[in-house]
Amino acid sequence: MAIIFKSVKVERDWNGKLKGDLNIQGDFGRASLNLTEELCAKILHVCADNIVEAAEMTATEFRREALQLDAQSVDAIDQST
Repeated sequence: MAIIFKSVKVERDWNGKLKGDLNIQGDFGRASLNLTEELCAKILHVCADNIVEAAEMTATEFRREALQLDAQSVDAIDQST
């Protein structure tokens, strides 16, 4: 039996407390679950760690590409002189 995570929503209410809901779908039908403040905080921690990791990997790849472009520019200048 497959369970499809349709959405997770986490937000702060007017009092600054986290609240959220999780929507899933499967052979059984659909369900929407309210998330406690503790579960919302755990979800945000997991997401934050992965966002930071992905951003670092992306920055590293951008840096590599920029260095290759700089090296190619230097090679092109050297060949033209």
